[in-house]
Amino acid sequence: MSALSAVGRPVKARFRFRNEIGEWVDYYQKYKTEKLEPKLMNEEIKLTDEARQNIAAKVQVVDEFMVEINTALQEKPKEMDLPWTIEQVENKIEALKAEVHAILTAPPPKPKEEKKEEAKEESKDGQAEADKEEASGEPGADQQDNGDVDMKDEGQPAADGEKPDAQMDAAADAGQAN
Repeated sequence: MSALSAVGRPVKARFRFRNEIGEWVDYYQKYKTEKLEPKLMNEEIKLTDEARQNIAAKVQVVDEFMVEINTALQEKPKEMDLPWTIEQVENKIEALKAEVHAILTAPPPKPKEEKKEEAKEESKDGQAEADKEEASGEPGADQQDNGDVDMKDEGQPAADGEKPDAQMDAAADAGQAN
């Protein structure tokens, strides 16, 4: 039975591919001409040149894929297997549709000039506040003066009334032993 399946499955797959590929090519052409191209030409949809080029590149990849399949169908005899399946063709078309849909429904980018100006203003404001804090020597509004030691000063001896970490660990271990 397995010997029969080994011969029959490739024949069945080859037959299915050769019979259904025309429908998928027509489906792709219909999608491209009736849905995709009108959206790209529509002035109401605000697309950047980069987005249009991105869509065109994705369509070009699928176009080349379809041409490659068509060429192989013309050149190879019907009894020869082709390196593609209908599922691969379907997945390629559906992936293109999903990618194009994502590009078309993406929110339009904000103007870059405003972002640059805001970033410059924020960096100037932030630098000015930092300079004021350094000059005054006082902690800023977002910092608290609660006696905490900065990370760079942890190697210094403990302040009066505080135990160094090693002493605190030893005391904690002794407390657990009791």
